[in-house]
Parts: sequence; C-alpha cells; structure tokens
Amino acid sequence: MQPCLFFAVLLPLLICSTLIGRALTARVPPRLRGICRLYLSPAAGAAVLVCMSILYGWLTGGGGSWLPWILVGLATVGGFALDPDRRGMAKHLALVCAFGILASWPVAAQIWRFELINPYNDTFTYLGHAQWLQEHSFREPANPDYHPLWTQVLIYQNQDFRMGASFFLAWVQRLAGAKWALDVFPAAAAFAMALAGLAFAGGLAVAAKARPAWALAGGLLLPWTLNGLCFAAVLGFFPQCYGMAFALAGMLLWGMILDRCGAGGAPFRGRMRWLAALAALLLATSVHAYTEFVPFLGLACFLSWAWALAVRRAARGALVRAGLFTAGGVFLLVNLEWLRAVHALRTQSGITVGTSVPWSILQFWTHSAGWKQGFVDGKISMVPFPWLAALVTCVLLAAAFYGILRQFRRGSSLVLTPQLALFSALLAAFFYFRYGVPSPWGEGVGQTWNQFKLCEWASPAFLLIAWAVLIASTRRSRLARRALALALAATLAIGGSVQFQKAQERTSPPFKSAGSNFAAFRKLEAEVRGSVRPEEIVFLTSEYVKPKQIASLFLYRYRIVGDWSKDEYVYPVISEELRGIPLSRADWVINGKKHDKETPASWSLSKNAPPAAAQAR
Repeated sequence: MQPCLFFAVLLPLLICSTLIGRALTARVPPRLRGICRLYLSPAAGAAVLVCMSILYGWLTGGGGSWLPWILVGLATVGGFALDPDRRGMAKHLALVCAFGILASWPVAAQIWRFELINPYNDTFTYLGHAQWLQEHSFREPANPDYHPLWTQVLIYQNQDFRMGASFFLAWVQRLAGAKWALDVFPAAAAFAMALAGLAFAGGLAVAAKARPAWALAGGLLLPWTLNGLCFAAVLGFFPQCYGMAFALAGMLLWGMILDRCGAGGAPFRGRMRWLAALAALLLATSVHAYTEFVPFLGLACFLSWAWALAVRRAARGALVRAGLFTAGGVFLLVNLEWLRAVHALRTQSGITVGTSVPWSILQFWTHSAGWKQGFVDGKISMVPFPWLAALVTCVLLAAAFYGILRQFRRGSSLVLTPQLALFSALLAAFFYFRYGVPSPWGEGVGQTWNQFKLCEWASPAFLLIAWAVLIASTRRSRLARRALALALAATLAIGGSVQFQKAQERTSPPFKSAGSNFAAFRKLEAEVRGSVRPEEIVFLTSEYVKPKQIASLFLYRYRIVGDWSKDEYVYPVISEELRGIPLSRADWVINGKKHDKETPASWSLSKNAPPAAAQAR
C-alpha cells in the first residue's frame, strides 16, 4: 500500500470520471453549465462508472476479463470526443486532481506516514465482496464453509443488502490489476471524499454565489473536519461514503431544477430534461450504494418538490413534469434493486445494531459539525477545549436554522430546499430516537447508535446550509468577509493538522498486528502458498478477532477453519459442523502470536500432529 499506488489509482479515477462527466454536463442549461461542469462533472462521470460496475458484477465474473478496461476506455474516449469545450479541459482536470489530492488527506496521511489503513472494522466485509467478484458474479451463491471470507458475500446475497459501492470497489481492483482489494480500498474511499467535496463546493457556489476560490476551500470542510463523511471514509463505512457523496450531488441538481422551473421562465423541456436525467442518475446511484439512506433521501426530495409547488404556483405545470420525469428516471435506473432495497430495509429496521453512544444532544451535533471525533475514532478532537467546539457548533446550528427560516421568505431561492428538507427530517428523526425509543443497552437516552448515524447523515446538508448562510451574509461587508475567511482558514488548518495527528492513532491497531504495509499477512500468505496444498485444512488461531479476519482475506484460496465463536461477522453464517471443528482434523496450524506496544504480532505456520499422536498426548 505504497503512496505511489494510492495516487496511481486515485488520479486516473478522477480524470476518467471528469472526462465522462464533462460530456454529460455539456447539455445542461447555459446558466447552470459552468457550475455543473466545474463541480459536478466528476460525480456524474463516477455515477456512470458505478452503474457499469453494477451491471458487470451482476452479469459476469472471472479473472482475466478485459471488459472493464474496454468499457472504461470507450466511456472516457467518448467523453473526450463529445466535450465541446476542450480549451479549458486541461485546466479543469488539473484543478480536479489537485482538489482530489487535498480532499484525500485523511486517508493519504495514513498511507504517507505508515503505508497502511485500519481495516479492523466493516472494511472486512467490502474487501470480501471485492475479492469474490474478481472470479465470480454476484449471482453465483457463495459457500463460506472452509472459506470464512465468503460469509460476507453470502450475507449480502441472502439479505439483499446494498452492493453498489462493493461492485465499484471490485471494478477498481480489476482496473488496477491489484491482487488484493486492500491495495485499492484507500484510494476508492478517498475518491468518494473528493466527489463529495466538489459537490459541496458546487452547493456553496450556486447557493451563496461564492467565487471558485471560496467554494473550493469550503469544499475541503467535508473531508478535513471530523464530520460524518470523514468518519465513514476512514472507519470503513464504505457504502455510506458513496451514498452520501452521490446524494449530495443529486440533491444539488434537484434543487437547481426546482429553482429554474419555479422561476416561471424555464419550461421543463430540452436541456432541463437533460438536467433532470443527470439528477436521476446521481440519486439512483446513491440508492444502489446505500439503501439505508433512501427513506430520508426520498422524503427530502418529495418535501422540497411539494414546497416548490406551494410557493411557485405559476410554474406548477413545469414543476409537476420535472418531478414526474426525475422520479421516473430514478425508478428506471434503480430497476430491480428496489425489490432488494425494500427487503433490506425491512430486515435492518427489525434488528438492533451498533452500540451505546452516551453523548449529550450537543455532542452529537458537534460531531455532525465536524468538531468532535466519531464515537470509535479515538480521543483527538478538533480542539482540546470542548467549550470552543460547542460554541462553533452553536454558531453553525444557528446559521442552519436561519437558513430554514429564510426559506419562508417570498421569492427565496429553492436551490437548497432539498438540503433544508433533509436536515429537518433527520433532525426530527434524531429527537424521535432520543425520546420516543427506549435504550436497548440500558444506558444513554434512547437508541443512541441511531442518533449517531442520523447526525452523520446530516453532516453534508448541515454544513452546506450553515456555511452557505454565513458566506451569503458577509457579501456586503468586507470586514465580515475577511473575518469569515480567517475562520474558514483556521478551521481547515486545524482539521488538516488533526488528520495528520490521528493517522498514528488510527493505524496503531493494524500496525501492532501486521506491521507496516501489512507485511506480516503478506509473508504468511507466501509461506502458506509454498507449503500447503489446496485440499489440505488449515486451523487458524488467534486471540484477536480482527487480525484473524484479515488473515482469512489473504488466505481465501485455502481451506481455513478455526474457532469463530467470538466473531459476529463469521460465526452466524458458517455451518454447524464447522463452528466447532476440532484441531485434530486440520493438516496445518497457523498461530497468531501475541503482540505488545513495541513489537508487532507475527504468524507462524506449522504442520499439525497426526490425530493418533495428538490423542496419545
């Protein structure tokens, strides 16, 4: 996981998606073309790539296929050929790449300093998906017996959980020619952060009429502070990262449609239909990536549409046509995934997940504002003074509430209406889970994990509304504008420094158990490859669950057994027979040696004693 590999994956993704997106945004209305091309074309192009990966993951599989390269090459060349404005193409690509490098800082800091990330979280699940899809289609049933990594595939096949982001991770692994999904996972996570940051910058540009320098600097607020998007990227919540990024871009386009159609002078036809098609593409891709977000995303789009119909009565015909066209496009692009999404939502709503998060209301929203670390993201916060973080959060909340109240003014812009509706819906749900639902853990107020997730989902909308209001309010005062510029610069400086400091804290668990660049796991895989035949059984033992999971990733081609009783990811899925298989049935034994603060753990492979000899002992 060298820094050169990280950027060798990230930058081509940004370039290809931007070239495809520039061609897609070339047909939007002229007034919106500059904003869409500069800030939203990478997200539009990435949505095309994700949709390609979804079709590929469902319909085919197997190693050695050149089809992904062909499809991406054709799409990229087609985007380049269809782009009518090639004069500014090189400058735009350089700007997107530079912003992407900066936006990747929370992940890149870990790669640069320690050449690894922390996969001891939900990352294990998505790495398993990507590894499976290198040789199989998702339609092919997985058999997790003797292959614990495939438990994660079987769960998602049986429960119809979202696979859009996993399909894309497998696609990136195939395009990069990487042996392990772990090698491309950091760049894929950073790519989503870059897309979200650019969409956020576009929101500031269109809602607050911020200049590009202001907008792009504001776009770094999402990846550089400790809000929900950053937490998702560095803590392994991979689908959430992509779902939030595409939802942010899609809702921004939807707000532009409402504002233009509601103005009365833009009938819904021609270029407006193309804009609606792009919004449908981005919203549908968000559904594929993260179905848990769908109820709130759908509610926000519907409420903003209903509000536009109520306050723009003269343009109701255009608004009705825009709503029906966009909704139809979303339903068409999501297609049969709706059936899986409904089943998955029913399953997820009926189970208790997560853990207790005993925070106050202000602490939850301080994390949403980016000034407090996530619940399992260590101890370093943006500032060592809780009162200062609380003060900043109160200012941002006040600005967000002012943005909601300002929407009731006659003639107000409708661009941020979807974001306002989403923030309001998530805020209402937050209080429901705080005071309307008892705590399943016996501590905290209400279902605190759901409160935590809702605040994370609200982060992009919350920050966009608040900073758009602050930027717009300083437009007429040079002194206020300079003060806000200083506040923004200070926030980014603090955030960038914190991300650098947290790199050591975040990578400490895998470094102790794997060493730099996961050398211990790679060495173990090479040793097993040179000694163990495919038909032989290997007993994997370690007192640590998470390193044991990653070891099974590197050894997925071999018949692996062990005691999985403490592993909530693996144990419920494997068969009764293999849950308690004795050591005597194994041909080989892998022991994970205990580590301490100074010495990384190591793994040893040894031939198991014959059953008779074992019984004699």
